[in-house]
Amino acid sequence: TTRGDGSVESWQPQFTYYGFRYVEVEGAVPEGEPNPNGLPEIVELTGLHTTNSAEQVGTFECSNPLFNQIYTLIDWAIRSNFSSVFTDCPHREKLGWLEQSHLIGPSIQYGYDISRAYPKIVGDMATAQHEDGMIPTIAPQYTVFAEGFLDTPEWGSAFILLPYYLYRWYGDDRPMRENYDRMADYIDYLSSKADGHIVAYGLGDWCDIGPAEPAHSQLTSNGVSATAIYYYDICTMQRIAEHLGKTADAERYESLAAEVKKAFNERFFDRRTLRYDRNSQAANAMALYMGLVEPQYEEVVLKNLIDDIRGRGNAVTAGDIGYRYVVQTLQDRGASDVLFDMNSRYDVPGYGYQIAMGETALAESWQSRDYLSHNHCMLGHLYSWLFSGIGGISQESGSTAYKRIVIDPQIVGDLRDARVSFRSPYGLIRSEWKDAPDEFVQTIEIPANATARICLPATDPAKVTESGKPVSGRKDMAVESGTDGRIELHVGSGVYRIAVEK
Repeated sequence: TTRGDGSVESWQPQFTYYGFRYVEVEGAVPEGEPNPNGLPEIVELTGLHTTNSAEQVGTFECSNPLFNQIYTLIDWAIRSNFSSVFTDCPHREKLGWLEQSHLIGPSIQYGYDISRAYPKIVGDMATAQHEDGMIPTIAPQYTVFAEGFLDTPEWGSAFILLPYYLYRWYGDDRPMRENYDRMADYIDYLSSKADGHIVAYGLGDWCDIGPAEPAHSQLTSNGVSATAIYYYDICTMQRIAEHLGKTADAERYESLAAEVKKAFNERFFDRRTLRYDRNSQAANAMALYMGLVEPQYEEVVLKNLIDDIRGRGNAVTAGDIGYRYVVQTLQDRGASDVLFDMNSRYDVPGYGYQIAMGETALAESWQSRDYLSHNHCMLGHLYSWLFSGIGGISQESGSTAYKRIVIDPQIVGDLRDARVSFRSPYGLIRSEWKDAPDEFVQTIEIPANATARICLPATDPAKVTESGKPVSGRKDMAVESGTDGRIELHVGSGVYRIAVEK
């Protein structure tokens, strides 16, 4: 309520925030407009974007306008849902739904410094843990939901995965040390819910694309996603136990993982058709990513995944849970061309479709349904590929805090150049490349006390130079042939300007 004395006053909310795209003001008129009733005049109206103070550490830009738009679309959703908890949406619930924290965490760590925010989320989960070891779907547990909305393995598993991810990303093992016993209690809880090592309850691959409206999983049995992540939890706990010197625990988890893997394949893999469950994108990708597929079947399961995508005209069906593993599996197994194609469309549900529908932040459903949220971050998993795929920035298996870096840009589709940077705990990592008709040129920056393996689109070292000098015979780098026949450079810190003659 204004003072009413005709003076200019300023006001803004003090104790809340709310997500919005449009503002409606009643009982006032814009300054300069007719005002026969003497209503207050609006001199200025400013939208303030409320977000966590986590510092931005990543930048992305490439030659493809759609992928630049996708980056912005997801980034708005990340910042809008990043407050004291990582929320599902800034306008409806503002609750810390846990599945997105571990599923999109590998993306967010490229964009923002979450080295302090994520340990806080781990603490929230420890506080919310029930006496029987269960981790609820949200933390803090301000609201107690019923049925699958209370307890779902793909959500609660954040309590196992986030502490390990924090160690990988930042070299911080305190969350693992401080919560190890509680994390073990959650593994025991999931084991108590298993029937013959199969966990089959909860929400499943939420909001996948099936014949019905987006909600509960339609294309993938709950037992597939729940058991797969249960297995992944156990394998992660084995690594944590090994790191903490808990040898007996590590052996126990290794044995349990083997039993779960055997049960999973007996239940869900048809050795006649060589298909998992109903052959969904989520089922195939999760089985591959988690290491559940027996080695002799990995190639055919990957083919099943790619064939399903290609057979749908390069369209996605995986939802909240499955799409994270579709993205990572395709990238890890050399199929970034499939990722490019499936995310280059405007005419089927996906990122381009949402942009075509007028979304300015990532929507809750691939189909951009009006009745669902228009500011969710749970499907933003391509964000990681923009940095690690197009930009090519990742770290070696077994490395922590980006001590041992990999630079391996995926030059697919119509991509002709990219400029990507990421400030790791060791310092700035930069990957800028341009693919011209006669040469491939790349500028790479590696921070002090770190090393890098640079993968180049070349087979002949004689056609590769750095700062105009041949790379062969250099004392400051090692030149090797990679497993895929390409040239690899092993370098220390510094700025490198590399050219590959075509």
